[in-house]
Amino acid sequence: MEQQKKYIYKIEDFLKSSLSSNTNLEIKLNSNQISDSGALGLCCVLADLTNIQNLSFDLSFNQIGLKGASGLGFALANCANLYNLKLDLSNNLIGQQGIAGVCFFLSKCIKLSNLTLNLKKNKILAQGATYLGSNLALCNNIQNIILDLNHNELGDDGVSGLGLALANKGSILNVNFDLSFNLIGVNGVQSLGNALTKCYNIQNLTLELSYNQISDEGSKTLASMIAKCSNLQILKLYMRNNQVSRQGAQEIGSQLSKCTNLKILTLNLFDNNVDSQGALNLCIALANLKKLYILAFNLQQKLTLLITKIFFQVIKNKQKTKKKKQNKKRNEKYFFYSIILYRINQNIFITNQKEKLNHRIIQIQIKKEFYQDEQFDSQKYQFMIKNFVCMFY
Repeated sequence: MEQQKKYIYKIEDFLKSSLSSNTNLEIKLNSNQISDSGALGLCCVLADLTNIQNLSFDLSFNQIGLKGASGLGFALANCANLYNLKLDLSNNLIGQQGIAGVCFFLSKCIKLSNLTLNLKKNKILAQGATYLGSNLALCNNIQNIILDLNHNELGDDGVSGLGLALANKGSILNVNFDLSFNLIGVNGVQSLGNALTKCYNIQNLTLELSYNQISDEGSKTLASMIAKCSNLQILKLYMRNNQVSRQGAQEIGSQLSKCTNLKILTLNLFDNNVDSQGALNLCIALANLKKLYILAFNLQQKLTLLITKIFFQVIKNKQKTKKKKQNKKRNEKYFFYSIILYRINQNIFITNQKEKLNHRIIQIQIKKEFYQDEQFDSQKYQFMIKNFVCMFY
């Protein structure tokens, strides 16, 4: 029987409590001005948690540096029964040498299956990322990993070192990496992509790569590597504010269309150089994803109307697989899909009358072009969507 979770929110409660028998703990000591000496004091208690299986430890927004981080790593190494760990050390002063100490426990906690590690804004640099990657490579039973390294100046070399974490990880099913604001270019995404291809059982992948230096070549390289993950079902790819143009968008669509088992796709290319033709090419390519039923886009707002029109064609392509005797049923679904496209599109923030007019045009085109004789019953269709949703956010 799983032990009820114990919550601790004060430093004095953590230091005074007898926790050695606890298996399920959530400790929140963020924003407490904890220095290296304070962190070392916490380590004395942490090292006694030899029975702990589920641990959530939030030490974000403190002043923990090299010594404190190393102490935490050695203390966690005693928690050999850890199965689930959430460790938040974001917004501290750990640095690249401190990461080596923090990661020491990873080779000792051999039962670890689910890991969430937040190290954003710690200036760990390329060397720190390499330390992290090489230690994560020793965790052979990891199935789910969430890693937040944004704002750490990793560069291409850092991402290459981090890729060691994914080397031959057949056990990994879910990967979520936040690598935004890290000066990553084509070589970095190539290294990351190569590492992902070795996670041959991965089903759910989230990559936050916004505000980097990824070009068309880098986009193609990354997408082609992702396409080799044959079991991938859910993909969330955020590439806002990079250097992707029409060609890059087309290549992303072309490569991702090879993900034959993909069911859910989120794609953010906002603040790039993707024009209307690029959006068209992207959507036409993604229309080949036969199993896709949820698609979330974020492109320039001026492309919204165009994409809506394009996905009418996507829906048509899906419906062509139906038998002729099912024509009536197909038309009913087709009408519903179109209304859903309009209704979701209508939820975009409207800032002026011109944009509002565009939304009215979409509504008119849906009703006039396809369904002059149909009567839309919102109550009837509200909860019927099962096969395809297209979202704009």
